[in-house]
Amino acid sequence: GATGANDILVALAESRNWLLVTTPRGKGLVDSFHPLYRGVFGFAGHNSASDALKVENADRVVAIGTALDEVSTCGWDPTTILSDRLIHISSNPSHLSRSTMARLVVLGSPKLVFGPIADKLIGDSTGASRQPVTSDAPLPENTRFDEPEVCLERSGRIKAQALMNFMSNICPRDSRVLMDTGNSFLWGIHYWNVRRPKGMPAERNLFNIGLGFAAMGWAIGSSIGMAAANRDKPVVCFTGDGSYLMSGQELTIALQENLNVLMLVLNDASLGMVNHGQKLSGGERVATQLPSVDFAMMAKALGVESHKVQTMEQLIDLDIPEILSRPGPCLLDIIVDGDQVPPLGSRMKVLTGSIPNDN
Repeated sequence: GATGANDILVALAESRNWLLVTTPRGKGLVDSFHPLYRGVFGFAGHNSASDALKVENADRVVAIGTALDEVSTCGWDPTTILSDRLIHISSNPSHLSRSTMARLVVLGSPKLVFGPIADKLIGDSTGASRQPVTSDAPLPENTRFDEPEVCLERSGRIKAQALMNFMSNICPRDSRVLMDTGNSFLWGIHYWNVRRPKGMPAERNLFNIGLGFAAMGWAIGSSIGMAAANRDKPVVCFTGDGSYLMSGQELTIALQENLNVLMLVLNDASLGMVNHGQKLSGGERVATQLPSVDFAMMAKALGVESHKVQTMEQLIDLDIPEILSRPGPCLLDIIVDGDQVPPLGSRMKVLTGSIPNDN
């Protein structure tokens, strides 16, 4: 809901040195390397974002365009957003019905609300004169990741943390990225680093996830449609082996239309998100294992360029920018370490009822 106003909001935050966080759905509206950015708050988010919102660090919390649902409030955590420190602005009345505890609620377009405020306080609501965010660091310095050391690991089986970090650094900045339902969007929300290209319109977000009722496999068809809508920019789709077994043959459309789609299948022979959820909750371990499938061979049988990737060295040797510079689809069958636990912490607290109620 803040899309289109994010340049104004970042400029306003810079003028007052206010910290910035995004919800999972808002990831990508702020450059991950911006010095005021503290990461994602909520589902699969960062502790640095949670800390930024706590009473000792924030006299006020201004929440813009968010539904204040489970995924954007860390399971309705009362120590961060949901308190009388909250000022909630949204153009959606149903969003405001969830913030009855707030100090102030405002129904209106974030762009129209904050435009005059920015004009008054900083004189430039467009942010056009701001310097672009630049950083050569492998990870944002002000975001606290669950396992930062694993992000840089190159040995052994491929770790999804390292995969996300490497790909976000190597892909062209204007790549449109989709994270499918399951472990893919958990890893992506937490470990994908967004570098917004200079001059990119505020209303555009290159990081795409589906929360709520998005089904497994939605990103596969969406990535192909996205590539067809704009053939000039590459599309990168992360999906799981379970999702790909549901919708993978749609890749033939990308082949037929010669679309620039890079499909990465996270292959651990498991329904990973369900598997880890069962482990962490102490639930019955059932119905999560998948047969070992060679997705690279499947793609090759369809006539699509493919590579089976079992180590980070093999991934590095592929020359991803070159693959993304030419038309036509390509599939990478990424054999990932299924023992790595995705950032499910806040979700598990909700499911197990372990969030304390301080009210």
